[in-house]
Amino acid sequence: MSLPTSRDITIANGDPIPSALLNKLQDCAIGNKKPSLTRTLSSLSFPWIGSWATPGAGYVLSNAGGIPGVVPLYMETGDRITEVTISSYGTGALTVNHELVVVPANMVPNTLVNVNDVNRAAAWGDFVYGVGAAAYVMNAGDCLYLVITAGSANARLGNIRWNYDRL
Repeated sequence: MSLPTSRDITIANGDPIPSALLNKLQDCAIGNKKPSLTRTLSSLSFPWIGSWATPGAGYVLSNAGGIPGVVPLYMETGDRITEVTISSYGTGALTVNHELVVVPANMVPNTLVNVNDVNRAAAWGDFVYGVGAAAYVMNAGDCLYLVITAGSANARLGNIRWNYDRL
């Protein structure tokens, strides 16, 4: 059950509140049901260093392998990241490593997910990975970022999307 996307009923001042509506609200509160939200970030909206270049066509391109790019994922206290999607374009023979890292206030990084996109075809497609049991709830002072490392040249990264809910 998730929160509705539109109003179920309009209640005027002095009108009784139907029990079905109150029960639905209680079910959402008890089950901690919050809507799933998605944020999108262009790969061009942050500085790339090392072996990554911005050819100006709406994506970044790896010029060599082994040098990571770091992508900040903007979250707020109480947000819980559940899934990451990256638009990518490969060569059919390269691997791109994706590491989702949180740095809490104590400044000790913690890797939540470390996965490889292996042999991505030479066509645009989405690389999707869930955070699963490691779904992380942001605390005050936390920072969340992706470390993306191409195994060789010619990996392309487009938009980065992440799903989250709010506790």
